[in-house]
Amino acid sequence: MAGSLKWFEYATNDGQNFAVKMDESNGEAVGNIDYSATSTAIFALPRNITPRRVRYTSSDGLYARTVIVGVASASATTLPATISAEVSGSATPVTLSLAGFKGEEFNAIPRAEDTGILDGDAT
Repeated sequence: MAGSLKWFEYATNDGQNFAVKMDESNGEAVGNIDYSATSTAIFALPRNITPRRVRYTSSDGLYARTVIVGVASASATTLPATISAEVSGSATPVTLSLAGFKGEEFNAIPRAEDTGILDGDAT
C-alpha cells in the first residue's frame, strides 16, 4: 500500500544530481536522502536513465516492494537486509527481505546517423 509521495535526491553513477518522487516510507527505508531547499538537483531524473533499484519480498511471496535507490555508492551489500512495509487490511507491518538489486541503466541519446546498411533509400 502506498503512503505519501515525496521527492528524494538521486545521484547518477557519473555524479549528476536529480530528484525522484516515490513512496515516502519505502524511500526512507533504504536510506534515500530527502530532497530539500539545499538540494543541488533542479530537474527530475531524465527518462533515458533507469534508476538503480532494489526489490524486497515477504517470506510467503505475497508482498513485494521495488524501491529506487538514490545513493550512488549503494549496493546489495550496503542496503538493509529487511524493511517493514504497511499492507492493506493489516494493522501490523510485514517484514520484507532483500531479494535483488539492479544497477542503473543509461540509454544513450539518439543520433541522426543510421547503421550504414544498404536499404535502398537515400538516407
